[in-house]
Amino acid sequence: PFSQRLLVERVKSVLRRAIPKDGNAPKEIDVKTLEREVQHRVEGVDHKKFEPEPGVEDFGAMLTKIIRRDPDVVLCGDISEPGTAKAAALMGMESPLVYVLIPADSMATAIAMWMQAVGDPKMATRCLSAVVQQRVMRTLCPNCKSPFTPAPEQAKKLGIPAGKQAELFRPSGKVQVKNRIEDCPVCQGSSYFGQAGVFEVMSLDDEARRLLSENDFRTAYARAVREQKMMQLQEAALVKVRDGDTSLEEVQ
Repeated sequence: PFSQRLLVERVKSVLRRAIPKDGNAPKEIDVKTLEREVQHRVEGVDHKKFEPEPGVEDFGAMLTKIIRRDPDVVLCGDISEPGTAKAAALMGMESPLVYVLIPADSMATAIAMWMQAVGDPKMATRCLSAVVQQRVMRTLCPNCKSPFTPAPEQAKKLGIPAGKQAELFRPSGKVQVKNRIEDCPVCQGSSYFGQAGVFEVMSLDDEARRLLSENDFRTAYARAVREQKMMQLQEAALVKVRDGDTSLEEVQ
């Protein structure tokens, strides 16, 4: 039920407007993307599908060309070609905020892939402000999800205090129509309707960047959990269970 995508730096979708710190009128943000295939268009974002042009025949060169137009935010959808990650790292140390998507099975793997693609551990980590791990999970159908009271061991796993009344939901896929039990017309009997993302965000300071540049992910990660109170991915998923958005089965 899960699909995974790791994001170096931050974000799945980009907001078009931001409120300045001085509280004045919102500022228009120039957001550009470079993608192999544009899978989803966001209003206000300038999406570009990569197509070689005269003099600009590779992904990295096209990315550099886009960044030199001085946008506020750039989303780079692929770093598989040599030079692309290095271009993103170099430009990301200057004015634009650069997001890089890296499909991987863990945060540690995504960072390792990023550092290998850049080719210089110090350059690769110096430009990073955060690393985000994301999973997509199915959400329970609001029309047919079935409430139940969790067993004590389930409540403990979810961080629900002992003795506190709690209501969770399990998948059903069925509804009662008069005296008959039928497939839910909303989810067509699948029990789920829609998807939601869960995120683990590791913000990086100078010490974390130093640790990562020395290939010490374990210490950097433990430090983020201990000092930054970083919410881990499993914990974020269980919050969705407590809120009734998804089921225990979906996160196990």
